[in-house]
Amino acid sequence: MSGLGYESIHACVNDCFLFWGEDHKDKQLCPVCNTSRWKDSNTSGKKVPNKVLCYFSIIPRLQHLYKSSHTAKEMTWHATGKCMEPGKMQHLVDGRAWKNFDTKYPDFAKEPRNVRLGLAADGFNPFKSSFMLTLLILGPKSPGKDIDVYLRPFINDLKNLWAKPGVETIDVATGQKFNMRAMVL
Repeated sequence: MSGLGYESIHACVNDCFLFWGEDHKDKQLCPVCNTSRWKDSNTSGKKVPNKVLCYFSIIPRLQHLYKSSHTAKEMTWHATGKCMEPGKMQHLVDGRAWKNFDTKYPDFAKEPRNVRLGLAADGFNPFKSSFMLTLLILGPKSPGKDIDVYLRPFINDLKNLWAKPGVETIDVATGQKFNMRAMVL
């Protein structure tokens, strides 16, 4: 998959800050705990960050799903493949949360190519849905309860995907451009 790289974002070794975004990318010390961004800040030449987040932006990955006619058709399966057996849940589309969301946000629901996402941190996958890696935190220990710091780039992408008009995307199955939006269900 060419063009679907990742962004290396330096992080505070104590998991309290990302050196990311226009206001923070050039900081040398964590503004929360005053810890150096670098393993050895006295080294001349290229410095090594204490901790790195590899962020795989979800926007180009979702757009990429519409670049294959087969995958693009599968992305709208939920609009036509609803379960016909009362009381049986074959897919999330048959669930109460999906139906309630569609009722509350009909403008989102009317475009079947809009994407509904779920979060998984442990690999649990009851509906055999597709997985997409978005965050890889490099370091000797997991962030634990401070995971929210690392979610900031992902949340930023989600805000862009939720906001109208969405992100312009080409659906090769139909040959049309559309404004893709996404949300977390």
